[in-house]
Amino acid sequence: MAAEKQTTETGQTLRDGLLPQTSREDVPLWHNRLPRIWSELASFPTLGDIAEIHRGVEYKIQLPDREEKLFSEVPHDGWAQGLRSVTSDFEPYIVRPSMYLNLDPQLMWHEEYMLPWEKPKVIVNGAVVSQNPWRIIGALDEQGLVCTQNFRGIWPTDVVPIEVIAALLNGPVANAFLNVNGSSRYNHIPMLQRIPVPQLDNWEIHEITSLVRNYMATRERWHSQPEDAKRSKVTGEGIIGRIEEEILGYYRLSMKAERQLLACFEGSTRPGPFPLAPAEPSPPNRLYPSSMRVEDIRGEGDEKIVDVEIFACDYDQIFHLPIALFSQELRDKISQDV
Repeated sequence: MAAEKQTTETGQTLRDGLLPQTSREDVPLWHNRLPRIWSELASFPTLGDIAEIHRGVEYKIQLPDREEKLFSEVPHDGWAQGLRSVTSDFEPYIVRPSMYLNLDPQLMWHEEYMLPWEKPKVIVNGAVVSQNPWRIIGALDEQGLVCTQNFRGIWPTDVVPIEVIAALLNGPVANAFLNVNGSSRYNHIPMLQRIPVPQLDNWEIHEITSLVRNYMATRERWHSQPEDAKRSKVTGEGIIGRIEEEILGYYRLSMKAERQLLACFEGSTRPGPFPLAPAEPSPPNRLYPSSMRVEDIRGEGDEKIVDVEIFACDYDQIFHLPIALFSQELRDKISQDV
């Protein structure tokens, strides 16, 4: 279970790419990929500003020799309910304990067993869940689960609750950031710390918290009431889409940057019960169809300008659009009062 360990020239153990004296500012970022996005988010706070991130417990004993000494399907004194490895039922927002873990200090490689596992937190996968851009899953834990090093525990240190932290990590910005800057196999803690997060007001925090709780209740009904699965699935997919759209909107990316971001996820399957659900634009950057009427066509220097009234906008407001914005097929049909 020590697959992520490396050794430095001084013999110190390097875990998650982070020695105790390493600061997150020392971690290089490859912003030559998707530069417009990271430029617009450069001044944003980061996940490390609002949460503490730690890896799970690591045992001295090598597997598979002594598995029964570390893991059990039934409880024992000094053991804790938790997660051993990332399985197919680990999904966004939802976590289900898989087994009991031995927390005997003499078996531990380090002191992660002393972390406040009993407190509410977000649990994310340590190893990348797929080779597509959806790299990370954020699940809420209020059961006090303990995790192995196959996971990371994220505890809020600010006013941002676990529901919002999970929504941020399940969103396209966090996944694109890790896809661009992360390793091919692991979600290392220094990169998790650097994920940009938006500054949210109380209403935005309340909105996302309510949506996440609504989704979790819907997902539980889906799981426990199979006879109502079809309705729960439709409702759950709608809520997930709403959460993602709102979170994306809070980053306030320009339309061009947001389209560049969403293009990274085209055709890729996402973790969870809605693998084929596409990433949608945020409400401020969404394009809506509308009828418009041509008021006039006039020359302005060497360019033709089309004056139009757009019915979805303020009545009597005239917009002046270069004719070059229209397709060639439409240009031939443009005339006054059309």
